[in-house]
Amino acid sequence: MAAEVDRRLKDFAERYPESPATNYFYALSLWQRGGGEEGQGREKIERLLKKAEVLSPNWYEPHYQLGVLYEAEQRIPEALVEMKRAVKIDPDFFPAHYRLSLLYNRSGDRAAAASEAELVKKLKAQDSDTGGHDITQ
Repeated sequence: MAAEVDRRLKDFAERYPESPATNYFYALSLWQRGGGEEGQGREKIERLLKKAEVLSPNWYEPHYQLGVLYEAEQRIPEALVEMKRAVKIDPDFFPAHYRLSLLYNRSGDRAAAASEAELVKKLKAQDSDTGGHDITQ
């Protein structure tokens, strides 16, 4: 069934190449079917996410997912840039703050890592009180 989903998303992306959502969800599908842990097709995933960013620059999710991809590839400076963009667009999206904390820690900026970790605690508490973001990544 997964192959059929990918085929349909690919077809949809070819029919509607200027749709940011199509590019994003096709990239996400590819990521979940081998692009993540297995590292398959990451160049295509990156291309699709960048296109989604260009088509919809104020949508935080492509920035976040591109940051996840860069983190997986050990491209820490680029991952930091994308996570910062994601939290600038949606300051309440705590998963991006959590990843920022990890990325800052890996880059040696302990103060920024601690600051982001503290923010994550506050946002998670606020999120559980209000029902906040629904994330599956």
